[in-house]
Amino acid sequence: MPQPNTVAIATRGGYQFVPQDDIIYCIAEGNHSKLVTLDSEFMISKGLRQILDILDRKQFVRSHHSYIINLVHAVLYLDEKEPQVIMTNNIKLPVSRRKRKLLLDHFLQL
Repeated sequence: MPQPNTVAIATRGGYQFVPQDDIIYCIAEGNHSKLVTLDSEFMISKGLRQILDILDRKQFVRSHHSYIINLVHAVLYLDEKEPQVIMTNNIKLPVSRRKRKLLLDHFLQL
């Protein structure tokens, strides 16, 4: 039985239930989006805005026009000329300058 913190992703044969904690990031690809999890990738026929409306806003943030990241999987923020965040799968994702504060506000800072 799917847990409350699970999303149902439409597949050819039905639905794949994916815990939100397993989602690393989503990337816009034209009129579709690619959802990357710990062990799979899914092409979804929804835009990032629609996906973000479904996901937990305390856990997911739009870090860039083309990306939604799962804060659980953010490991390192690089404050460079072109800011980036490194995820648990060692992928570097861009952070727009306008989204920088929004991203950092989700973390306690020492």
